[in-house]
Amino acid sequence: MTQLFIRSLLCSVACAAMLSSAHAETVNEAVISALNYHPSVETALARREAVRAQEWEEWSAYFPTLNMNATGGRVFGDNSTSRGLSVTRDEGYSWLWEGAVSANQLIFDGFGTQHKVEAVKSREAAQTDTIMDVREGLASRSVLAYLDVLRAREARDVVRAFDEQTRHYLGRIRILVNEGVSDETELTEASNVRLMAANMLAEYEGQVLSAMAEYEEVTGHMPDNSMEKPVPYAASIPTLVSDAVAYAKQYHPRMESAEKTSRAESIDIEADTAVLYPTLNGELSYYKKDYADKLGGEVDDGRMLVRMNWDFSTGGAELARIQRSKMEYTESISRKNEISRQLEKTVRIAYSNMETSKRQLALARENVYMTKSLLDVYKNQFEGGKVGLLQVLQTESRLLGARLESLNAEYRFLGAQYAALASMGRLQDSLNVLPSDASDAEPTESDEVTEATEVTEATEVTEATEVTEADSAIVQGLSVPDESSQQPAEQSDDEQTEQE
Repeated sequence: MTQLFIRSLLCSVACAAMLSSAHAETVNEAVISALNYHPSVETALARREAVRAQEWEEWSAYFPTLNMNATGGRVFGDNSTSRGLSVTRDEGYSWLWEGAVSANQLIFDGFGTQHKVEAVKSREAAQTDTIMDVREGLASRSVLAYLDVLRAREARDVVRAFDEQTRHYLGRIRILVNEGVSDETELTEASNVRLMAANMLAEYEGQVLSAMAEYEEVTGHMPDNSMEKPVPYAASIPTLVSDAVAYAKQYHPRMESAEKTSRAESIDIEADTAVLYPTLNGELSYYKKDYADKLGGEVDDGRMLVRMNWDFSTGGAELARIQRSKMEYTESISRKNEISRQLEKTVRIAYSNMETSKRQLALARENVYMTKSLLDVYKNQFEGGKVGLLQVLQTESRLLGARLESLNAEYRFLGAQYAALASMGRLQDSLNVLPSDASDAEPTESDEVTEATEVTEATEVTEATEVTEADSAIVQGLSVPDESSQQPAEQSDDEQTEQE
């Protein structure tokens, strides 16, 4: 019975381990983790809450204000009343009890309160867009960190495999030298290749650690051992850069925040202009005072009044305040135009990098194919005794460099596509991590995003299958398809462009 229980327990542990290892972390999960726990989002949310508190403060001016005061104690009086009522002396002492209560209601202030509330509401909306901008930038950082970890790990594995391969070649060349078939020169050259491979392996292991540190800073946790290679949602990337620029200028959260901030500054001008008008306030008050008759006696006073107040500085303080608001509004307009130019520059640079990396990826794949073909020729010639084993090893080294360049070009192209989405402000939308309510801008639950992502990725797999399989073949050292096999992928891109 005990053995049966132990076996069942071991099977359960093994199944749990298999299930945990089967799950691979996705880029959506990395982005959600960053949006949930990064301090920059919490800072932006706290700043918006402060603006909401200010809105409450300005809005409270619509309600009446209450004032109450009370006084009690012993008083001494020497005035005309005390002297008129005293026979022996002209002064008096008494207990004093005094109290007052009043309510004041704003009736008219030149619409200053209304404009102040509208300005704060516009700033709150601008702060919500700022939160979305912070989230967009954080999502971009998360995706790039995710891709960097993937790239460094794959490159390290490729170099590690080559390092093991050089050990095998070096052993074979050493045997040939001992048998007198080769000389010491080939052994020395092979040793240099072996040292080069060891140096590259150390470098890429360092890149893996650096990429993991960056990933941990952004997402708040270290990357999983198993990570899925993402596929960008190409339908969200316009074909023409002019369309992307127009979209960014109209819908980017940074641009929308600047527009709403500029509107708030314009409303501030109207609020400051309101001080040129008189203010009207309604007052309802009651006052009671009780002390000795010889000092004045009891007083009861109830009032219901409308008060007008009109303060105007002879030094021009109000006019200076209005002028300051106008200059701040002009500054906000200039800042909005500056943001518009920055967004256009960012979008154009992102598209340029995307096109450049796409061309470099095609050239790198072609280089891998040609080097692989050359290696096959050298291997056949080595079997025929036409070339030495050192030449085969050197060609393997060239193939390693070509594979690494193709791998780096592949991830540059992936990063450039995500950067293009981020430059337009569409990265969160393409990853399905937008908050359910834009006014709240709270992070989305990972379960909901995972379900939505599975549907989105299923529609994208057909378009990107050829490219992904070719990349995986290059990284793993498999045979690379020729140009005829790559032609259908290019046709699918053209068809996708026509559909867009």
